[in-house]
Amino acid sequence: MTLAYPGEKSTLSEHIARDAFLSALADPEFELKITEREPASLNDAVRIAQRFDMFRHAAVSSTARQRFSRHVRQSSVSDQHSSDLEARVAVLEDGLRVLPAEKH
Repeated sequence: MTLAYPGEKSTLSEHIARDAFLSALADPEFELKITEREPASLNDAVRIAQRFDMFRHAAVSSTARQRFSRHVRQSSVSDQHSSDLEARVAVLEDGLRVLPAEKH
């Protein structure tokens, strides 16, 4: 804006800068959310856009965490490992029963 319109800032130049920024977002829904807040200047529009962007990223991050934290699945490999351990313990227990009791 400074290069295109040198000199003192006017309300017209602020509106042009704000509108150019909103158009450059290339996201009609995002642009509408910011426009609904009626920013008076480019700085206001940028501040609102940053807040909305931060909220959007937090919501996406939260949704991703919930999706992964709720997904629990047992593996057949761990089931096989548990079965092997149970069989080994059973063999050891049987072996201990067969041994004669030590006399003190």
